[in-house]
Amino acid sequence: MSTTTIQRILSRFAADPTLLEVTPAEVIDKRAAGLIDDAAMMDTLLAWNYEFGAVEYVDGVATDAYTSRDWDDIEQAYYCDRLSDDEFARLVERHRSDLEKAAGA
Repeated sequence: MSTTTIQRILSRFAADPTLLEVTPAEVIDKRAAGLIDDAAMMDTLLAWNYEFGAVEYVDGVATDAYTSRDWDDIEQAYYCDRLSDDEFARLVERHRSDLEKAAGA
């Protein structure tokens, strides 16, 4: 890899530090790749402080834009059969109050 390429990559990370943050999708991918086991994945996901996606509003009016957050990774993984029914149910139960708050917001 050239110095220019490395500098370009580092510039992207400097401009948007969130690119360095681990996401729930990456944790699930690590399990799929055999880098962590089921228990380690679930321990991490159960302890996660999730943010929930929402429809964007402009001047109090809902738009057709949706901003996804990390809970969307959980739903996507479940719908793509990367999380079992039991794993998804455990995550939903653990974060039930947060999900209810997000739904009411």
